[in-house]
Order: sequence, then C-alpha cells, then structure tokens
Amino acid sequence: MPGFTIVARDAEDEPVNNVVIAVFTPTGEWVGSDVTGADGKATFAGSGELFVRASRPGFVFGNTRVVPEDGAEYILLGVTATAFPPDDPRVCRVSGVIQDPLGGPLRETWPLCVKQDPHYAVQDGKIVTTYANPKILPDGFVYMNLRRGAQYLLGPLPIRGGGSESDEHNYARLVVPHAPFAELADLIAPYVQTLSMSTLPVTLNGSEELYVPLALTLSDGRVAVLPEQYLSVTAPYSVVAYISATALVVYRVAPGGGDIVISTRQTEGTDESPFDRVVTPRELARITVVA
Repeated sequence: MPGFTIVARDAEDEPVNNVVIAVFTPTGEWVGSDVTGADGKATFAGSGELFVRASRPGFVFGNTRVVPEDGAEYILLGVTATAFPPDDPRVCRVSGVIQDPLGGPLRETWPLCVKQDPHYAVQDGKIVTTYANPKILPDGFVYMNLRRGAQYLLGPLPIRGGGSESDEHNYARLVVPHAPFAELADLIAPYVQTLSMSTLPVTLNGSEELYVPLALTLSDGRVAVLPEQYLSVTAPYSVVAYISATALVVYRVAPGGGDIVISTRQTEGTDESPFDRVVTPRELARITVVA
C-alpha cells in the first residue's frame, strides 16, 4: 500500500504544526489520522481516491482530494482565520471553522443557531434564543458575539444523524470565558490551559499517602471538575501516583526515589465536553520523590 505525506503550509509557505489531519475514502470510511510536526508533515498509507480533512484552531484548510503515489508529498494550504474583539466589554467574540464530515466548508445555508443552555436560561418553560443565526462565511468560518460567563448550545452540527435539529447530541455546549475573544474549538472541546500545584521535592514515610493539591484551568476559563480526564501520570517503580478530583495522590510501594511527571493527554470525551480533542502531549509538572 503506498505511503505518502501531507504537508500543511500557510499563506507564507511556512510549515504549520499541530494540524490534525485525517484521511477518508469517498464513502467517508476512515483511513488514518496524524498530527503534523514542526516540519508540517503527516504520513499515511492508502491507495485509490482519498479525501483529506485538516483542522487546527485559527486556520482554514480546504477539502483536498488525492490519488496517492508511493513516497509522494501533497501540499495542504491553510489560511489564518482571525476576528477582532468586539467593542462591547460585556461580550466575547467567538470564532472558528466548522467543516462537514469530509472536511469541506459548512454551507452558508446550514440552519446553525445558538441558544442559551436550557438548564440556565428558561422562561415560561421555553428555551431563550439569544443569537438566532451566527454568520457563516463561504469558507466555513463562523463568528458570533456571546455574553461573557453565559452558557450556550450551538447546533445542529454536522456530526450525527445528518445534523438533525431535533437530536440534542448534535448540539455542543459552550461556556463563554470572561475574555474579549475565544476560539470556537477551545469552547466546544476544552483543553488544559494551566496547572496549579506545588512541584517541591517530597519525602514519603512508609506507605502513607501524600496529597499534593492541584487545580486545572481549561481553555474556556473553567476549573476542571475531573482533572484525571485531562492528565496522565508516570511514576518511578517505587511509588504509585494518580490524580484525584483535587490532588495528586502518592504513596510508596518499594525503596527508591525518582521523578513523577504529569502531562496532558488526548481527551476522548469528558464531563466538560463529549467531543474528542486531539492535543500534542506536553509536560506540565515534575515532582521529585526523595529516596
């Protein structure tokens, strides 16, 4: 089966990293996915007619068709998508790109709407619609001004059942941060923005448990309810370490010391969002256990 490379580049012909690229057959069957590195490249294996879908917050990538040859490279051009913050200090300008399942731009005629979350905005038993029709540009770029601190439902999205307006699973829940500007992907599928915790060396006595308090701030401004859904932990053989709701829990099982490393992990649906978010793992904290 031919091996080929997709190269993501911007308008200045510079490589674009952290682009999530997926390849599909003409019938929508998934072939493979990868994330571009610093050189903008992602590698795949496949044959016949294939469609390439790419996504990265702040960029718009068009739908690309390839018939791969072994060892070939195919350029995928992305255009930066930006929006200026609104003048009204009470609102946040939320923007991003919504694509169809094969990576093409969402149609301008798609019946997209924003409603305040019914759990937080109900009057006389009815959902309050605060922004009926967000503006959809020809390239699928969407922008809207939403009230800071409010919660909304955005949909129907082209993800399940053809985007049925009656299917609640086709709506994404958004929490709008107290900021002038936010990217739509960061609100639909929040990721770890900051980790607050002590990284001082620790000493363990016997088999007692040590609790190191922590707090995770997400890209939508919230504190994560279940931080273990966003973090991975590696520890030396001599200790056991895991994440609870409010702390890193550590206890010794054998003599010796070493480093406990806390990193981000790819989210596959969390309490904050049912949507996947592919992220490049990164180290957030390192704690030394004294031998």
